[in-house]
Amino acid sequence: MNLGEWYRQFIIDHPMPPIDGSRMVDNSFTLQLHHKQRWGWVIYRTDYSSEENWTKFLKMFATWTATGFPPEDWVVGQTVRSWQQMWWMDDKTKFENASLESLHADFRSWLAAQTPQSRQITFPEHYMFLVVDREVLQDIQHQNPGTEDLARDELPYIKAYDADLSEDDPQYPGWMKVELTSCYALYHEGMKHGSMRALRSRYSEWFDEDVLEEETYLVEESESDEE
Repeated sequence: MNLGEWYRQFIIDHPMPPIDGSRMVDNSFTLQLHHKQRWGWVIYRTDYSSEENWTKFLKMFATWTATGFPPEDWVVGQTVRSWQQMWWMDDKTKFENASLESLHADFRSWLAAQTPQSRQITFPEHYMFLVVDREVLQDIQHQNPGTEDLARDELPYIKAYDADLSEDDPQYPGWMKVELTSCYALYHEGMKHGSMRALRSRYSEWFDEDVLEEETYLVEESESDEE
């Protein structure tokens, strides 16, 4: 069984109910997803120093991402969760300690290989990709997968990178940390905005679904276009 099949089977075998207070199922959004019945990210693994940490990360990813679906929409949430399917890039010979430039190049190749039909609409996985590097794996090393009440800097996370390597704005970091519980929120917001600049706060390296537009890099992009 390959990694993608293992992950999908894990979701089927572990139908975790979401935590109270989550609020990420939106009817209009689920209607958009219904046309392709899949949502997910291209995820690169670049650190291979610990299989134990990697296995733990996969289990935490599968369970913690489930908390993005609110209790009041449990049935809808289960449907959307069944559409959760990542593209796992886990080839050690290609990606161990890979540079960002090589990841961007591989991502462009992956995107070019997608069918024209799948690229008719710009989905978030077309302009962002996720990375599990050594920092991410070391962060989850001592964490309990079942613990929910953690400080933000203790929450398991993954890194998101903008597929656009434009150097027009040297102030734009082009990446951010995303809590595993926010992976669905990132996709949801990504569908609405169509740009990572609209999601990346200028004041925090963490993704925040409630960030104000004027606090993102989208505003700077618009202002520079006007000049």
